[in-house]
Amino acid sequence: MTLNIYTDGSWSKNDKSTTYGGAVFVSEDDEVVMLQRYFSKKAYLVEGRNHGGELMAAMCAIGAGLGLIGEEGTLNVFHDYKGVSAFVDEWSPKSTWKESSKMYHNIIIKLRREHPQVKIIFHKVTAHTGNKWNELADAVANGCIPSSLSNKIQPEIEM
Repeated sequence: MTLNIYTDGSWSKNDKSTTYGGAVFVSEDDEVVMLQRYFSKKAYLVEGRNHGGELMAAMCAIGAGLGLIGEEGTLNVFHDYKGVSAFVDEWSPKSTWKESSKMYHNIIIKLRREHPQVKIIFHKVTAHTGNKWNELADAVANGCIPSSLSNKIQPEIEM
């Protein structure tokens, strides 16, 4: 099974104590399986503003995606923030990354080790260019769920 996951992050200037993330899970038939929204008040994520939300969304969505596809398959993770893939593939012990980046790296590596039969592949997309699923992930991260998909939204998850 292949599952496509589109993730995005958000941060509100009005609520500087919380960062948000959103994910859209899309089947091989290009149908929405589910939508998830995440939030955190943890300082190490909030200090990254929307970047903290981007990392949180990818971590949580990959975990959920692993539960959806079972023991083997492919998770394609589409993201518009370079760090979502760079913090996994370009990490070194000498990196001067923030705590959230190191935590994200360690969690994704752990998930890959625990699920060796699942390929987790990252795909960078350009933000705000009309990619319908990336735009929907942005809307979910911002709490704007289209009414036509209200039956696909899961309860918000706090990290």
